[in-house]
Amino acid sequence: MQVTDVELRSRRTASDANRALGPDGVLARSNLTRAQFLMWLGQQIDPDLPLYNMIQIFRIDGALDPDMFDQAWQSVVRRSDALRMTVAVEAGAPMATVHDEMAVRVEIVDLTGTSDVDAAGASWIEHRKLASLGLDDRLWDTALLKLGDERWIWYLCQHHLITDGQAFALTYEYVAEAYELATAGELDTAPALPQYCDYQAYERDFRSSPAGERAARHWASRIDEAIDRPVFYGRTAGDGSARTDRILVDVDADRCARLRAIAGSPEFASLSEEMSMFAIWATVLFTALHRITGESAMRIGTPFLGRSTPDFRRTIGLFIEVGAIDLSVEPDDSLSTVAKRALHGLITGMRFAKPGACSAELNRSYGVLLNNVTSRFEPFAGFPVTTDWVHTGYGDRDHSVRLQISDFDSTGTVRLHFDVNAAVFGDRERQWLIDQFDAVLRQFTADPAQSVGCFDLLTVEERQRQIDEFNDTDADYPRDLTVVDLFDAQVQATPDSIAAIDGTSTISYAELDDRSTRLAHVLQHHGVAAGGIVAIGADRSIDAVTAILAVLKSGGAYAPIDTSYPAKRQ
Repeated sequence: MQVTDVELRSRRTASDANRALGPDGVLARSNLTRAQFLMWLGQQIDPDLPLYNMIQIFRIDGALDPDMFDQAWQSVVRRSDALRMTVAVEAGAPMATVHDEMAVRVEIVDLTGTSDVDAAGASWIEHRKLASLGLDDRLWDTALLKLGDERWIWYLCQHHLITDGQAFALTYEYVAEAYELATAGELDTAPALPQYCDYQAYERDFRSSPAGERAARHWASRIDEAIDRPVFYGRTAGDGSARTDRILVDVDADRCARLRAIAGSPEFASLSEEMSMFAIWATVLFTALHRITGESAMRIGTPFLGRSTPDFRRTIGLFIEVGAIDLSVEPDDSLSTVAKRALHGLITGMRFAKPGACSAELNRSYGVLLNNVTSRFEPFAGFPVTTDWVHTGYGDRDHSVRLQISDFDSTGTVRLHFDVNAAVFGDRERQWLIDQFDAVLRQFTADPAQSVGCFDLLTVEERQRQIDEFNDTDADYPRDLTVVDLFDAQVQATPDSIAAIDGTSTISYAELDDRSTRLAHVLQHHGVAAGGIVAIGADRSIDAVTAILAVLKSGGAYAPIDTSYPAKRQ
């Protein structure tokens, strides 16, 4: 029996970049923190994409004075070294430089002359959010959009190299305080701000301390305990796409109140409500992953706040350390048991989330990230504010899902941000993910004592559709024609129609015919003929369809190899 292996495509990965750059040696020569270095490294892999643009818009209702606002912003920039920082490669290593001056005025965009100010503002933001920040130029971008005399939008974009969720809230707070001082004519009394360069030096020393080395060993041991990244509906991330789409889900006030009541109950209470709520969200996520993928051993990444010492709690800059939580979930486990394990994993992670503890290897070891964002934004100098988090449409190519939970304006309700990899989730798979996550959340709020495997993820209507509609496949099949014959007939009938869709990519029947024919010739050149078997190792994709048709056209048969299997089984 002849077996021919066909590799359909090559792929550039973060690990390739790591090997090429030698991150440990480069980091030792750099003055960046480890978290900054990993952000810089990720940006090198996709230098033209706004992967790490963190963007918030603040809708401010009130008679804002744009000149006073500009003065306030300039004051904060002068007092924060992180906002005056750029990064450039020197002698082969990325180096941060703090400039004495960075006097860039706030751009004022007057939209009051447009027929629809809200649409004009949304269009401006959609265009502006894709602008890449030059690492060696300026690591932020800001503007004030005027929608009316008492309607403003403050657009603030910062590269992740100089900010995290807490730093964003601090930047907002410092600008609001400076604005009040400016309007009172007292801006020159604004206090000095703590400096990020002090933390950079602190972390460099800490990494080589006994505590720093213990933390590094802990996370290294986690990497050694390999856990396969989840396969969603037959697909997994890490196949070359950095394109992500954001799905917003608002959790209503009644359900949020119920969750907080559960979090405060003796069975779920921990050191703080935030920790208890994190354990609940992790429970729902792990349970949903278990039910969707069928896996028991799972790992999710999660950011830990890095401002563990009082000296840095009011400092603008990047402090988070991204760690991981491993969990085992079995069908007979109760939801409350899973919550206890999640809380234990969170507390363990916090113990070892020390300065400089994160690593590229750990970041690549999981495919799902959970971020319970605790940042809050108060009224701006007395003016009411509503906050939106703007998604650029790009993210880490190794992540299938990033679930980020927020209540920026302290409304008591929660917004779920599902950032899904576009190559993994089509429209149908996205709806499945949201519906099945919601089903687990609904069951958790109803009865946390019930077991993980005892409830149905499908509604009655969905189950009926799955059983009746999807299985209604009866059709007459022409017994004298092959699959290739039927495909050729379709090519002749509708050559320009879409034959297959893969995320955002499509291929016509004519293109698929041409591509599969050329690959069939290659297979025949390698000896594939009638009776030959060709192994195809590929995720569900246009390439996989091309390969199947090519094998059939060559006269052979194909043996599909599940790429999610361990290497030895493949």
